[in-house]
Amino acid sequence: GQPERLEPAAFPQSIAHNYLVTCPVLDLVATAQPAGIPQWFSFGRLQVRYAHSACEAPAAATACGGLPIVRFAELYGYVELHTAAAGTPRFEFGASFVAPAEDAAGVPTIGMHGSLSERWEEPFGLRGMAVDAFEITMAIALPDGASSVTIDECSGHANLSLTPNWSMRLEWSISGAEVNAMTGYADLPALLAGDSSHGTLYDVALAAATVANRWHAEVETWKSALEKVTGTFSFVFSTGATVGGKFYPPGMGCRIGISIFGATAVVDMAGALSYPRGG
Repeated sequence: GQPERLEPAAFPQSIAHNYLVTCPVLDLVATAQPAGIPQWFSFGRLQVRYAHSACEAPAAATACGGLPIVRFAELYGYVELHTAAAGTPRFEFGASFVAPAEDAAGVPTIGMHGSLSERWEEPFGLRGMAVDAFEITMAIALPDGASSVTIDECSGHANLSLTPNWSMRLEWSISGAEVNAMTGYADLPALLAGDSSHGTLYDVALAAATVANRWHAEVETWKSALEKVTGTFSFVFSTGATVGGKFYPPGMGCRIGISIFGATAVVDMAGALSYPRGG
């Protein structure tokens, strides 16, 4: 039939509108409303679109005109999350897959993106905690099929409320990573960094008690004393990654700012990491 330009799918990272398709397109929609499985998940929707023959063409193009023919697929959807507050937070996700047509040159690629639509209260049943924001983006190439993976980019951030008065922001980045299952080669340059707001030792103990689901009575007994110790906390963990033009050598370090009865101190700790690159 005649080439047809698809409408973009219902998520911002959709690539469908960049392609002309020259074959019927398969669209599947599935929904799930489970009972008796993880209590934090209440409803989900998944949509899949697949085109066996298409070409990436300029917006004004009406025919492939000798452009490379590829196969592509899109997957997108969301899951609704149980929350202790009003609203319906969703984890929304999308992914795209592009591969050369049979016997054509090129490397299959995968792009993925996921984000939280709004604040998620009491994630996984952790009372007093919340996820204020979460976002992740990933771009992957498969130069030798599924046996070899190159992670061109994997980055994201999460804002966590660990107690009503104490929060932390996490950021991570992986770029230029290579994994080959056939040869055992692996090189994973990665960076994980965290930075907390000003909090008290009581906040730290309360967060630990919530995650462990124990020691609540003991923490409340010592609350007044624990609140007299305040401070901040930040850390960096790297396997040898370059982020924003800056190289972070393999290692880990943290900075703790402490204030006790008006006296303040800053503690810096760092250690090298023995990370074997390659294999």
